[in-house]
Amino acid sequence: MKKKITMRDLYEKVREYDEIISIPNTVRYSELNSHKSSISDLIRQVDELNNVGGNHQEKNIQLTRIYNSCMNLIAELIDENLKMKYDHRLEIKKKEYLIDKLKQFIDAKEDLDAEIPSDDDKEENSDDDVKGLSKKELEIMKKLKV
Repeated sequence: MKKKITMRDLYEKVREYDEIISIPNTVRYSELNSHKSSISDLIRQVDELNNVGGNHQEKNIQLTRIYNSCMNLIAELIDENLKMKYDHRLEIKKKEYLIDKLKQFIDAKEDLDAEIPSDDDKEENSDDDVKGLSKKELEIMKKLKV
C-alpha cells in the first residue's frame, strides 16, 4: 500500500513539473542590452504563470500573452539580424568597389604618367619672382618697370 501512495505522489510531481515552463539560464541571465527589457518582461510573465494556481483558463490566457511577446521578440531579433547582414553586405560592396577602382588606377598609371608634362618642357625664361602673383599685381609691376 505504501508503494502505491509513493507512485501517486511521483505522478503528481511529474504532472506539476510538466505544467511548469522552464527558462534556460542563458536566456534568464542574457546580457543583450538592446532586448533586455523584453526578455526581463518575458521572464516575469513566465514566473507569474508558474506561480499561478490550477485555473487552466487563466493559464491559457497568460500563455497566449507570453506567446505573443515571444513572437514580437523573435521578430525584433530577425529584423536586427537582417539589418546586420545588409550592413555587412553593403560594406563588402563598398570595399570591392574601392579595390576595383584602385586596380583600374594602377593599370592606367602608365597612361596617366604619359599625359603629365615633364619638367624639361617648361619654359626656362619664366621669372621665379613673378610666379603666384595676380593679374593686377603683374600689371602694376609692368608699369613700374617701364
